[in-house]
Amino acid sequence: MKKILSILTLISLAAVFMFPALMSVSAAPGDPIVTNPTQVTDMIKALTIWFAEIVLAVAIIFILISAWTFLTAGGNPENVTKARQMLVYALVGIAVAILAWGLPTLIENIFAENL
Repeated sequence: MKKILSILTLISLAAVFMFPALMSVSAAPGDPIVTNPTQVTDMIKALTIWFAEIVLAVAIIFILISAWTFLTAGGNPENVTKARQMLVYALVGIAVAILAWGLPTLIENIFAENL
């Protein structure tokens, strides 16, 4: 039951972050979505920033869970090791989120050189 509640919580958080992105779509049926390279970069920017926000939110949740596991470990080496692994994964997630925020700038520079 506890695992189901945590999965539902993660799905709910993902839905909260996805809702604004889904509501911002305004193309009418039959209209071309992409008509110039600027729109491609804008879509890539929106997707990468959206991805980075989700990864950052999940990483923060993992940091909180890791901290809770550290606090409740009670000297149990298995729980301490599990908490350390969760903390490392959360830090990797934060690094991925930071890199994702820099990706649109990199793509803009590549497209600017090729245009």
